Amino acid sequence: GQTLDILRQVRETGQPLYQEQQLPQTGRWLAISVTQQDDGVLLTGLDITELKAIQAQQQHWLRELEESQRSAETLGELRASLQHR
Repeated sequence: GQTLDILRQVRETGQPLYQEQQLPQTGRWLAISVTQQDDGVLLTGLDITELKAIQAQQQHWLRELEESQRSAETLGELRASLQHR
């Protein structure tokens, strides 16, 4: 299957592979790393669900900060407009 093809590709090319995927059955996130090791390959899997949740929260806060900055700019423009009347 696909997993064997990936392992074979890393073994033949020596190029490491890293990917993150969400498991449809559980919704959990898995980071997968495949690297060439001596005469074989090393496959490592790590549950990164908490990291993904933190990244999503960070993105949410960044969007809120950007919206706040736009609102402050708009308020500043409105204030300047009213002062020139």
